[in-house]
Amino acid sequence: MIKRSIGFNVSTNVKLLLFKALARPILEYSSQVLSPHSKKEILFIESTQRGFTRYNL
Repeated sequence: MIKRSIGFNVSTNVKLLLFKALARPILEYSSQVLSPHSKKEILFIESTQRGFTRYNL
């Protein structure tokens, strides 16, 4: 949703700020209590973060 909303012509700082404000809280919500046990859950979280990192560069 972030990529579609702001596009590619925005500075890296704005992209990073939006990721930290909108996406990261969802990914980290109660991670201390529910820590992902299955490989599938871990891969989903990591692939989401990796995808945004590629977009941010």
